[in-house]
Amino acid sequence: MIDMPDISFSEPLYVALAGLGVACLSAMAPLVNLILTSRTRSREKKEDWRRQDQVAEQAARAAKLLLESQTKMFQRQAEVADQAAKAAKLLLAAQAETTSQNAETQGKLNQIHTLVNSNLTKEMQDRLIAINAQVFLTKEVMRLNRLNKLEPDAGAVASLKKLEEASANLSSTLTERLTATAVANTEILEK
Repeated sequence: MIDMPDISFSEPLYVALAGLGVACLSAMAPLVNLILTSRTRSREKKEDWRRQDQVAEQAARAAKLLLESQTKMFQRQAEVADQAAKAAKLLLAAQAETTSQNAETQGKLNQIHTLVNSNLTKEMQDRLIAINAQVFLTKEVMRLNRLNKLEPDAGAVASLKKLEEASANLSSTLTERLTATAVANTEILEK
């Protein structure tokens, strides 16, 4: 073993050494505090960066999901628009077909109407001729009877009156009918 010399310190030296130790500790305390604070801040920053990275990852996932959702929505809208366009084309084609069929049907109905009207008009004209013939014959019989000094009986006079009224009514109806037919024919020709 090594022998250490016996050094004895005086009290002022203790005080000086103690003061020097306190001064060193006092000088070191802010440095230690600074080091500890720096480490704590460094850890806090790393923790903040880690949290920010997590938030950024979540935001990126949310943005990706939103983009996928919007892409699907736009695709669906395009599909719906395509289907609507196809439906509109089918509807227009069906309308055109219906319009064509309606025009054809209307043309046939007009022909039938014309035929029925012309037949009915012809029948009415024939009836008017027959009634007028009856009126003429009844008047002629009455004239001949008067020449023979015979007066017509009340039944013959009433019958003649009814025939004349029927002739007038039928003649008026026939005139109205012929006028309406002429107007309708003019309208058809103008179309």
